[in-house]
Amino acid sequence: LVAYGMVVILRHPESSVRYVGFVVAAAVVILDIMVWHLWRLGLVAGALQTSALMVLVRIAACIWGENYWLVGHSGVVVAAGAVLAHVSVDCSVPRPNSPQL
Repeated sequence: LVAYGMVVILRHPESSVRYVGFVVAAAVVILDIMVWHLWRLGLVAGALQTSALMVLVRIAACIWGENYWLVGHSGVVVAAGAVLAHVSVDCSVPRPNSPQL
């Protein structure tokens, strides 16, 4: 990810977006931490599911392109945060019919 940030700084023709590579790298690290929390809570059960979720999250974040990258990253972080918040609250204060994790 550091190499990606350095390539964007050195190779991008516009000086106004040169540091976006490091922002994208930081967002990917945050998304990976959220996936790790989902794995730790037991919602992702194996290496294949974890890898597939990480690939899907990165695709969803980057599919918006270079003009709307902030929208894509924000949407993915909000969606992952909502899932984590729901599961965390459900573990702390379970509903009568909720499954035990």
